[in-house]
Amino acid sequence: MPKTKLETIKKLTRNWGLSQPIFSPKKGEQLKELMNILSVYILPSQSFWRAIELHNLKKLIDRFSDHPILDVGCGEGIFSSLLFYNIDDGIDINVKSVKKCQSDFKNTYKRVHLMDARSLKFADSTFSTVFSNCVIEHIIDIYKVLSECYRVLKPGGILIATVPLKEMNKHLLFSGSWYIELRRRQLSHINLLSKEEWLSLLSDVGFERIEFYQYLSGKECYFWDMIDAPICLGYGRYTISAALRLIWSMLPSFIKKIYLKFMALFLLNKININTDGDYCATIIIAWKGGKS
Repeated sequence: MPKTKLETIKKLTRNWGLSQPIFSPKKGEQLKELMNILSVYILPSQSFWRAIELHNLKKLIDRFSDHPILDVGCGEGIFSSLLFYNIDDGIDINVKSVKKCQSDFKNTYKRVHLMDARSLKFADSTFSTVFSNCVIEHIIDIYKVLSECYRVLKPGGILIATVPLKEMNKHLLFSGSWYIELRRRQLSHINLLSKEEWLSLLSDVGFERIEFYQYLSGKECYFWDMIDAPICLGYGRYTISAALRLIWSMLPSFIKKIYLKFMALFLLNKININTDGDYCATIIIAWKGGKS
């Protein structure tokens, strides 16, 4: 991603503070914020989820992000680069993502490694913060992943992770078990757990203090599924979402601008639908015992 675009998004999203609504009061600025997130993620469903996620993390991250920081499952580095000014180490198991992150976000990441989260090649007590955004729900042997995160944290260090919750299954387009299983496979959810199950797992690993900050209301989740499920149709790499990304890459810039504004207006009316008590995702903050 061009550096100028990244800096623009960072500047626009810094005003999502603790006491503010999800978007700023001025409609023009609201649209600009969403348009820039859409320009990065392109797909409306992904942009919708990431916008809500980014807002909620920004309310907390300054309080819980001491260096050195490890980003587990950094991917291409896009999301974490919107959240952190700099990250000490990033790891991912995908070769192409690691190379892309090293190339595009070398000013954010000091080092990016090809590494499995279940076998971190770092010494014990290396990091003050381990961060992972919507990653650990996709990895087999979650206990090993959490144990490795615990091991590389310094005493008093913090794990910050975002995960969808099992609660989301109650807020999908269809309630049948066939559809829930279809979406699980499409989204590669291996560890779709309840808040209580995450609490038990983290406690078993050794984390002494665990807090949850929930986001994505039931109504937001239903809307997200409504716009995400259709584009997941297909087989392997040949999905509707892949076709849409290809089409996007070929569109002239003036068409892209029209799309971004139209879609931002549409999504703007759907974000922050918090009229019910059910939440379908959570930020986990877990402390390792001892003094830093």
